[in-house]
This record gives sequence, structure tokens and C-alpha cells, in this order.
Amino acid sequence: MLRVGDTLIVYYGSEPLKDMNPRYAFSDGGVALTVSPSDNSNVQSGISAMIGDRAIKVQVGGSDGVLTWADPGEDGLRPHHVIWTEYGQSFDLAGVRGSAEIVTVARSLACR
Repeated sequence: MLRVGDTLIVYYGSEPLKDMNPRYAFSDGGVALTVSPSDNSNVQSGISAMIGDRAIKVQVGGSDGVLTWADPGEDGLRPHHVIWTEYGQSFDLAGVRGSAEIVTVARSLACR
């Protein structure tokens, strides 16, 4: 877990995180959840306006969210992101997982 100002980043994986680099967590099969304050604006329309058809609308908990696919990094990893807002917070779940799997993980986190 890492806190930067009002933003909290939590890494989930099978092994302890060796450094605070999400790319390491992704290469080990883990996921990263970033939580930060939000004005609860419509995330889906905002992200769709920024990246166009690379954002797919998904339902997460009681909120509209988006599924995106990042550009590959130097390490070749290309994580999916599920982004949604709820309860005055913005959530960004990222991991190198299939799209259906990362949406399922986001939904399970939102329903806690």
C-alpha cells in the first residue's frame, strides 16, 4: 500500500511487492487499485471524450464506469484499466488480465 497525498494505491498479488512499481506487480500477475477523491462526475463520458473508442462502458457496482486498454510499456505489458466513481471516490483498477476478468475483479471490489 502506498499513500501519495489524498491518493491511495493498493497492490494485490501472490507475492509481497518488491518495490512500489506497478509494472512489477503486473508482471507477477497482480493488480493495482488506485483510489482518490472525486467529484463523482460521469467518468464514462469524460474518459470516452479523451480516448474515444478505446473506452468501453461497463457497469461497476451502482456506477457507470469504463474499461480501457493502455498502450504497451517498454516491458511489453499492456494492462487493462477499469475506472469508476462511487461514494466521492475515483477508483482505477489496473492489471494484465483479460477484459472480462478485470471487470469481474472491479465488480467484486465495488460490492464490498
